[in-house]
Amino acid sequence: MLTSIRLFKGEIDLMAIRNIRVDDDPILRKTSRQVTEFNDRLFDLLDDMKETLYKSGGVGLAAPQVGV
Repeated sequence: MLTSIRLFKGEIDLMAIRNIRVDDDPILRKTSRQVTEFNDRLFDLLDDMKETLYKSGGVGLAAPQVGV
């Protein structure tokens, strides 16, 4: 769900609130892959995670908790 619009270098960039996975979700039991490429896709994910964390009132969030 897109929830906010922010300006970045003169362009409109949409951030999404992602669903947070709970205890019984199997993705939380999988081993994550190592991050080897720092590109726009990763930075978009990090922006989404930050927005999701703030909106949920949490104190920490890992990629598997949003299904990555």
